[in-house]
Amino acid sequence: MKYIYLVAAGLLVAPVSLAQSADGKGWYGGVGYEYLVVDNDAIDDRELDTLSITGGLNLNKSFGAEITAATGVGDDSVDYGNYAAKTSLNHRIDVMGVAHVPIAERLNLTGKLGVSNYEFQTKGWVQPASDVSARGFRNMDNGYAIAGEVGAEYALTNDLTVDAGYTYYDGIDTDTEFDTLKVGIKKKF
Repeated sequence: MKYIYLVAAGLLVAPVSLAQSADGKGWYGGVGYEYLVVDNDAIDDRELDTLSITGGLNLNKSFGAEITAATGVGDDSVDYGNYAAKTSLNHRIDVMGVAHVPIAERLNLTGKLGVSNYEFQTKGWVQPASDVSARGFRNMDNGYAIAGEVGAEYALTNDLTVDAGYTYYDGIDTDTEFDTLKVGIKKKF
């Protein structure tokens, strides 16, 4: 199911092929890898690997908007003897406003602000006492978060850009907080 989100985002971005104009307007799409750390009061920090697909529109040289769909490609496990759990990212969808600040001919600093919908899943077992059988559990942590990112992008060519950034997510309706370090590549259409 989680790959459906990535395919859907790709289908939304793929048919868009407007030419980039000299004033910076135009569509772009990209892929990326993210190192994600989940901080939740109910569980220890979890470190996850994710892949993302991004599609966006530059309104001008300074501002744009984008949507990103991400899913986990790895999980993080803990084992405390009487408790074991594995956490994974089922999906995350971000909708962000983007600001570009040029600092060199091919280098921009970027800032993003928006909202995210996410779903983490934790599965495991717990054995409350040595004379009690272990019991399995499954916890779904999902909701919405305010998201903010700072980063940079470097234009390899007029149409190809590499980007990197740090994003912080603060749950709106939950106590979940998580952040990502990401690197990706984008193609202008």
